[in-house]
This record gives sequence, C-alpha cells and structure tokens, in this order.
Amino acid sequence: MNNVFSAATDSLKHRTDTDSSKRRRHPPLANLISDFTEPLYDNCWSDEGIEDLYGLVCHCWNIGNCSEQYDNFLWDILIQDKLEQCFEDPHGILADELNRIILQRRSEFADDRRFIKHCRLAFLGDDRMNLQVTSTRISQERFLAQQATNAFEEEIFEA
Repeated sequence: MNNVFSAATDSLKHRTDTDSSKRRRHPPLANLISDFTEPLYDNCWSDEGIEDLYGLVCHCWNIGNCSEQYDNFLWDILIQDKLEQCFEDPHGILADELNRIILQRRSEFADDRRFIKHCRLAFLGDDRMNLQVTSTRISQERFLAQQATNAFEEEIFEA
C-alpha cells in the first residue's frame, strides 16, 4: 500500500502541463508566448523591460481565453497600468499589438483552455533566455473571480 501511495504521489509531483498539452496536442505555452513576444522587442531593451513585455503577453493569452465581454475589465486590471508605467507608447502601437495577440489567441488557439498562472523569465547570457510557464485549466468564472479579488486587494493596499 505504501508503494502504491508513493508511486501515485510521485506521479502527481512530476506531472506537468507539458504532459497534458501533449495529450491534447497543444504546443507548450512557453513556446507560444515566446512566439507572440519576440517580434515585439529588440535587443537594446533592458532585461526588466523584456520581462514586463512577457508578462503582458501572458495576460493577453488569459484575456483571449475569456469572452469578449470581459475585455475592457481585464485590460484595465491586467494591462493598462503596466503599459502606462513601463512603456512609452504614445501612438498606441504596443497596445494595438497586444490587442492583435488577444485576437490571434482567440482565433488560432480557441480550443486551448489553459490559463497562465505564472511565468518566469531567466536570462542566461549571450542573448539567451529561458521561459517557464505554469498554467491551469480552470473555468472562466473562476479566473475572473481571482482577477477581481486581486484587483480589489491591490486597491485596498494602495489606499
């Protein structure tokens, strides 16, 4: 019995989203996010700017996983502040590109129901990076509730 429990526990510990994406034939999220993000920056950006951009693209993925009726709400709480604080975008070019990513995600990956929980970008030197993406399959309602709670908590702490 201990052996069965141990094997089951090990199986759960080592189970990754990549494993489930292979079963469902979805590409790894790290690859998709990199493909969306890389055309948006050049090598003269700081590591922090690149990291912020990857975070914005992850948010775009999640927004694209929700119904269009929530676009403005999610844009306001996930993207707008970071866009204003970290990027000079007076003509809205980056904002337009981020909106394009949301639309592309909806059209090309509509059947991929993964929400991104966390992304971590590590800079390895020699213009190399390693992106790790953690995702989950939750309902849109649960995701929206989490985002609303996070936004509410941020407002309380800022006040």
